[in-house]
Amino acid sequence: MSRSPSLERDPALNKLDEILGCFEKTAYRNYVANTIRASAPGRAGDSFQKNVDLFAEVIRSKETIGNLISRFRSGHGGGIVLAFIGVWQSVYHSFQPLAQGFTPVEIAYCVAHRRRKMSLQRQLALKEAFNETPADLLSKSKILPGPKQLDVTKRITDPFDVLGPLEAASVSCKSLNMYTLCSFAGVKIHWTTNLSRHLLLSKRDGKDILEIYSLPSMFKSSTPAMIGLGNMELALEVRLSYASLFNPYQPKHRGVLSRMLQRKKWCWCRHCMLARMRDVELKGLKHDRGHAEQLMLPTYDETIQTLMAAHAVDWEIGSYNYLWTRVEALEKFLRCSKPWGFRVLFRDNRNTAQYWTFV
Repeated sequence: MSRSPSLERDPALNKLDEILGCFEKTAYRNYVANTIRASAPGRAGDSFQKNVDLFAEVIRSKETIGNLISRFRSGHGGGIVLAFIGVWQSVYHSFQPLAQGFTPVEIAYCVAHRRRKMSLQRQLALKEAFNETPADLLSKSKILPGPKQLDVTKRITDPFDVLGPLEAASVSCKSLNMYTLCSFAGVKIHWTTNLSRHLLLSKRDGKDILEIYSLPSMFKSSTPAMIGLGNMELALEVRLSYASLFNPYQPKHRGVLSRMLQRKKWCWCRHCMLARMRDVELKGLKHDRGHAEQLMLPTYDETIQTLMAAHAVDWEIGSYNYLWTRVEALEKFLRCSKPWGFRVLFRDNRNTAQYWTFV
């Protein structure tokens, strides 16, 4: 961290701000700068400057990815083009080759545009995904969540039945948030720099993990408009989700006596427990230095704290159209989960009959 002030004076960073459309020093800009610097063959400033120039050429180009890789293969290698596209679009890991030599975005593209009478392996070998421009590949690969379409075309006998699917597409943020997911379902939080993984429930080492995007300051740059994030609807939904996850309850202890007793530090009400959970997560993000040899500029995103403290809205398909499939999966997982510990039995009163039978 001691190297950050000198790096901030690097003129190449000013050009990077201009390229990304960042009008302030954001964690997203630092994340991109760290990746570009790590991709440089050396640590010298001229290598960083050259890679910033290459980064600008890659993201501003209207050429296909295949042409870009061919053009830069001799001097820099094709991998650096994919790395720059991935870090720019905040889906870096989706552009990193797997063991088979193909990237996840290539596989997703071929699955979305599957050819009949042709195996997936053969279709991947044709490198059809690289015939797209960087922005077109992101949208056509469908690695980012798309809008949810409700089926209201079924035969309806009662005209009021048409409201059924719409009314069912709503979950209270007081019942689905990080407190209920962590306390009742044993879910752990994993902060990811991959936008496509936001609100995705996955398994790691036998544990249920909820992945949350850690660089919302990306939405302050010109990147979302350049890559076409669903007319910015997806960007808005991601920003709204932090408050729905971490700030669904109204504060109860505002009096002088509560402050004297410091109730927020020990109270067992849901608001206080979630506030302590929120503080722990923010503290962990601030001190997460990642790989020491790669981290040169701080990547803690202060925008997260601001979004967490915003007014929470319920999970409704009108507010979370793009993320609704993932919200439904979380709600179903929470509803089907059973108490995983003895202390959880005392707190989990979702099933009233089961709760009072135990008590």
